[in-house]
Amino acid sequence: MTVPAVVAAIVPAPPKQRQVQQKALDKPKRRRISPKVIEAIELLSTGEARMQKDAARMVGLSAEHLCRQLNKDHVKDYLALAAKRKVSSAVYRAAHVKVELLDCDNSKVRNDVASDILAIGGIAPPRDGRGTSVSVHVQAGYIVDWRPDLEPPKPVIDAEIIEG
Repeated sequence: MTVPAVVAAIVPAPPKQRQVQQKALDKPKRRRISPKVIEAIELLSTGEARMQKDAARMVGLSAEHLCRQLNKDHVKDYLALAAKRKVSSAVYRAAHVKVELLDCDNSKVRNDVASDILAIGGIAPPRDGRGTSVSVHVQAGYIVDWRPDLEPPKPVIDAEIIEG
């Protein structure tokens, strides 16, 4: 170890420099997404490109590079944020459509929309058992019939076929 290194290890940094160093440690480094990858994401989200390899070809990237980029955590975070923004901007339009459907001519549609709006508002429909469904799927094993027999079982006739 050289003398300046020993002195640097013993003597603490000045307060201003310590603050700058601490801020650098506290602040996570923001990862960059290239404009071509962002453009490929836009092509995929709008439907102009149906597959990743098509989007990659359209923006001038290799399909493998685009796939690697889309699997990175910061790109996934970008995709999730973009999706949330898109959905949040459509909430008002969807609410408007629901309210407009309350005035349509079809009574079934009006009833369904009214139930949806009430459920969103926190008013649940009564639990009268109308929505209950029972699903019985027998996969393997024995089937036990617990129903009472209304008539006795028919006898099995043992017979042979005679040709002639």
